Amino acid sequence: MLNDEVLKQPFDFSLIAGEAEKAYWVAFRVTKASALAEDAVQEAYASFLRRPPQYRGDAQMRNCFLTAARKQALMLVRSEKNRRRRQEACAETGSPYTKSPEDAVKAD
Repeated sequence: MLNDEVLKQPFDFSLIAGEAEKAYWVAFRVTKASALAEDAVQEAYASFLRRPPQYRGDAQMRNCFLTAARKQALMLVRSEKNRRRRQEACAETGSPYTKSPEDAVKAD
């Protein structure tokens, strides 16, 4: 169990130093697109900044980071798929495309 002092310490990025390239290739295998893979790695780093993972002695931080990059890549692929689906639906109906359902509500 982690105590409060451990949780208050800033995240030590040296634990995942040098893993960006590996994370990129993990994300690229999921996204099949360079730009999306780069975004996934950036988001994984950002998620570590916002909320550092709680380190367990039996897990390597490298694995946590690569998993975060893979999950971000999956979320980006789903987001792109949904965006394309909305664009196609708008094209079929002739209605203007909005980036998200919230944008459509704001436009009304």
